[in-house]
This record gives sequence, structure tokens and C-alpha cells, in this order.
Amino acid sequence: MPSPTRFFPALALCIALDSCENNHLDVYEEPINSMFYVLTPDSGQKVILNFIDNDGIGGQPALVNSGILAPNTTYRGELLIGTANTVALAKLEHMADSTSVTGQPELHQVFFEPNNGLELVTSCLDIDKNGNPVGMQTTLTTGSISEGELVISIIHKPNKQVTAVMNGNRTRAGGSIDVEATFQVTIASN
Repeated sequence: MPSPTRFFPALALCIALDSCENNHLDVYEEPINSMFYVLTPDSGQKVILNFIDNDGIGGQPALVNSGILAPNTTYRGELLIGTANTVALAKLEHMADSTSVTGQPELHQVFFEPNNGLELVTSCLDIDKNGNPVGMQTTLTTGSISEGELVISIIHKPNKQVTAVMNGNRTRAGGSIDVEATFQVTIASN
């Protein structure tokens, strides 16, 4: 029969390694603190909506750069997100940046919600292996002259089986928010 003194060090080592692994994951996970929505029309000027929150949630207010879009125009949209600053380290369930979202598209969906009279519509160009929308690549089509808010949310583990969710309605998506930013957008003639 093995001696308890031989068994205890092995058990202690296993517990220590498990604890170390858990701490390792906590240390290297970073919250998303930057979002750039690059909008390129067929002709005309490129517009970049950007959100940067260097110190994370609860610190200084995020820096948000909004934009002016042309009426009745279609833009090709590319969403870039990242962890631009390690000051905002926090314990999260997973790390998310542009690579992780595009690398695991089944676990993510981007929602674009125009509010307060803003006349625009977005359509997802990228899909996951199940044929569901992701939203890192889009078309954005503006309507007539208007202004309001565009809320962009990246949801982790949304319920993509709900028809409304597949059509871009976040109401029944569930999941958790990886990042969310609100941009003041104006649709106006030059």
C-alpha cells in the first residue's frame, strides 16, 4: 500500500498546476478596448467610426469619433476590434479581438442598431459554417438626411437559431456582450 506521505505531494502538485493554469488564463485575457468601423463607398470619402477605451469599463469615458455619411449611399463596412492597451486587464470568460471573432464565428455575432431616427440599414456579408451571419464584413446603406445613434454590439454565444437574431435583431439573442459602442451619426449632403 502506498504511503500517504508519497501520495500527498503528488496531490498538492496537481492542485497547484490546476490553480496555475486557471490564473494563467485570467492574466492573459484582455477586454476589447478598441473598435473601428471602416466605411468605404464606391465613390467619395471613407468614414471611420472609432471607439477607444484605454482604461476599460468604469474608468475615464471612452473616446468616440462619430461620422457624417452621405445620403442614399452604399458603404462597404469592415469592423476591426482589438485590445490596444493592457491597462484594462480584467477577468473574462474568453479573449476577443478581430482574429478571435473571425476564428470562431459560430460563437459571435455583431449587431448594428440605428436609433433615434437614423435612416440606415446594414447587411452582413460574412457567415459562419452554419450559414449564420457574423457581421465583421457588412454593407451599410443610408437613407435620406437624418441623424441619430448607431449602436454596434458584439455578442458572445448568441442564439443564432432564432429567426429574428439571424436577421440582425438583438432582442432575443441572449449571450453576453463582448463590447458595445454608441456612435452619433449624421446623414447629410456635403
